[in-house]
Amino acid sequence: MTLVLPDGDLVRTGMGAQSNSRNFHTHSPGFGPRLDQMFMQSNFGIVTKMGLWLMPRPEAWRAVWIHCETDESCYQLIDAIRSLLMDRTIANRAIIMNLTSIVTAQSRKSDWHDSTQPIDDEIRAAMRERFGLGNWNARIGLYGTPGLMDVQQRLIEQAIAHIPGARLVAREYPGDARA
Repeated sequence: MTLVLPDGDLVRTGMGAQSNSRNFHTHSPGFGPRLDQMFMQSNFGIVTKMGLWLMPRPEAWRAVWIHCETDESCYQLIDAIRSLLMDRTIANRAIIMNLTSIVTAQSRKSDWHDSTQPIDDEIRAAMRERFGLGNWNARIGLYGTPGLMDVQQRLIEQAIAHIPGARLVAREYPGDARA
């Protein structure tokens, strides 16, 4: 990024921080400390130039859901996904959501009960059954060739194999499909 700070100083981040750099937008890790995040959603400066990396259209992509039946399995799920993110088996963000956060986006409270009391285990069991979810659910997107995604999915399956009641559901789409 190239930014103008409130005092008028010009700041260049990443490879742009080096004078006459020909790698301004071609080397994502950059040079020196990464200051870009400080300017993403703030008023610390005005961005006048920015490089944005776009992913090329993949041959295919795969929506992978991991459903964990118990609340206790959430901790094991987080640990498993963390290691997969760190070794880049999962190359993008993984989203972990609890049962009610998904169900409330697809139904109304009155569909389940009309009490002011918290949702009990019986109602949660009905929600899991109707939507095919677990108490905790992770969504992961895999991108690339089917062979590469097969390897990534197998590594994910191995990483969650020790979690009681965890199940993986995947669906593959062509690279130009819209979700």
